[in-house]
Amino acid sequence: DSHHSPVVFGRDDRHIVDTAMSPWNAIGRVNTTVVAYEFRFCTGFLVAPDTVLTLAQCVAPLKNQPGRLHFVTGDLRGEYQEHSIVKCVQISDDPTADPRTQVARLKLRKALQAAPLAIIPAKEIAVGDAVSHAGYGGDRPFVLSADETCHVTGMKGNSLMTDCDTAPGQAGGPIL
Repeated sequence: DSHHSPVVFGRDDRHIVDTAMSPWNAIGRVNTTVVAYEFRFCTGFLVAPDTVLTLAQCVAPLKNQPGRLHFVTGDLRGEYQEHSIVKCVQISDDPTADPRTQVARLKLRKALQAAPLAIIPAKEIAVGDAVSHAGYGGDRPFVLSADETCHVTGMKGNSLMTDCDTAPGQAGGPIL
């Protein structure tokens, strides 16, 4: 099924990581829809105990229905460590923003225990820097996968381009 095919460079360098350990426990799934046996989700990550960042296009259809969005951390084969329903969705109203890279901020109804990830300004990152990317891909929806062998290959404004292996669903996951 090409819908869940990973985007890889050579062999697939993603591996399953231990979601009980930092920084992986701050990365979770933003569940947007559960209908029968169909799950729709993106990856998100804590930047404060009650605040998650993810890709705006993942949550935009439910911006005015935040209670239908759920954030779970540490999902491992359907069992998660923490959960909160989303209280509020904030997406920039900038009409010039590229929807493929626009970020959404999700305010959670309750604070979670995992240590949030720090945001590093793009100006502190350079082409060639070693990075990692983690997320819940459509080909592995119930395990957190990370590619820890990648590098920044380019920059456009505040957006980074990398050679990280990824899959649909991992959108919104952090670059570490």
